Amino acid sequence: MVPPKASPKKARWRKRLDWKVLVISRSTLYTWIGIISLLLLVAVFLAFFSRGLSMANRAKQAIASAEKSLNGAYQAGAEIFSYVKYSQAVQELSKAKKSFDAGDYRTAYDHAIRAEFLARRAEIKLAEQGLATARFATVVALSGKAEIKRPKELSWQPASPGVRLSTDDQIRTFSDSQVQIAFDDATILRVKPNSLIIMGSLSEDVNTRTKKSSVRLMASDIEAKIKKSSTKASEFKIEMPTAVARVEKADLAVKVSPGNESQIRVFSGTADISSGGKVIKVRASQEVRVTKDSQIISSPLPLAAAPTLIAPTGMKQFTFPNPQQGKVTMAWTEAPGARAYHLEVAQDQFFFDPMLDLKPLTAVLYEAEKLEAGVYFWRVSGLNGQGSEGSFSDHEVFQIKYSTEGAPLRIESLLVLVGREGNTLYLQGTTGQSASLYINKMTTPTDAEGRFRVTFKKIPAGWFPLNIRVISKKGNSTAFQKEIPVGI
Repeated sequence: MVPPKASPKKARWRKRLDWKVLVISRSTLYTWIGIISLLLLVAVFLAFFSRGLSMANRAKQAIASAEKSLNGAYQAGAEIFSYVKYSQAVQELSKAKKSFDAGDYRTAYDHAIRAEFLARRAEIKLAEQGLATARFATVVALSGKAEIKRPKELSWQPASPGVRLSTDDQIRTFSDSQVQIAFDDATILRVKPNSLIIMGSLSEDVNTRTKKSSVRLMASDIEAKIKKSSTKASEFKIEMPTAVARVEKADLAVKVSPGNESQIRVFSGTADISSGGKVIKVRASQEVRVTKDSQIISSPLPLAAAPTLIAPTGMKQFTFPNPQQGKVTMAWTEAPGARAYHLEVAQDQFFFDPMLDLKPLTAVLYEAEKLEAGVYFWRVSGLNGQGSEGSFSDHEVFQIKYSTEGAPLRIESLLVLVGREGNTLYLQGTTGQSASLYINKMTTPTDAEGRFRVTFKKIPAGWFPLNIRVISKKGNSTAFQKEIPVGI
């Protein structure tokens, strides 16, 4: 009897339920179990490893962010005016670093987060109290003798590069000295010879970030490059005996005579000059004078424009047979409003000690003779009909060499070590055999092959000048000049 034919639907279900037997050996089974177990272990290890790396990075970022917040709180004065929260933040940050070094990244992250929170709370507390951030200025360059007197000190102390200045500090220069001061907002103040200034307000409002800077001038002669602040309402104030100049951004010069008469020259930007109940806006290339009885003499008068230097430019090198034949002609363009010119040539970029300081010059060129070998900076300004000096041109550089120069000199090693009691400079090099070597006017011994070593100790931070002279056996002389950055 023929069995009944199954329907198509039942046939499909029967096919699905048709089991097939797959024979696997025991060794193969164990091999696959081992491979799968190994893959699982690798996956678990990678998961934990990546998690550890992620936490380490998070902890590292949190510590860096906490350090930044703590530094901001310190600059805002939290160490003094919000000591409890500030010290707690310092402790939390210390714990975070210790935990990080020990590999406990989770704990390090937690401590860093707490440190940043406390630092921000300390700064917010200062803002709520309306306190201002203490700021400072720094002596960055010095020529000759200058002195500083602190508010609570009775005597004057020698100034030196790297010294910080704050409110009510007094600075005085003498007939042969100048000082360059840099404020923490990039403003530059140059105090010329025979001047006395007093540092005024140096603050920043924690809440608005408005910066206030000021100086008081007695009998003084200064130049200032005042940078514009990114915060509105910030200003730099120059207080004179009979006037006040308020500036947001400008290059200007102020001179106060012993009789308390003031001259304000603005080279770029603007300045608001108030005196005797009046306020006058002085614009670029203008000057105004104020008498000792606080009466502004006149409306702003024009200054001469800055000349353009023609030659030499671009570090041009001149080589002459000997100093007697060495001549360099410096030329510049005529400047609008100029009736005469002022030429300065120096071997330092600040023009603290000009080798040539000539005015008034009626020509637009000058021929310098018998300059020693070395690098020279030069610039020119224009004088108007009243003799008032306008802005200097940008300086240019040239170099002089002589073909009969003395023995060659090569500096082979230069090392600066920074220490608590001052910086130390180690200098090593070679020069010609039997040559005489003088460094900063001191005789420097050399060995039979011309090698020399010299050490300078207790050097203040700043640009340390090296004046080197080599005299060959035949008597020919060569001069070298170089400034070495020390501790900056």
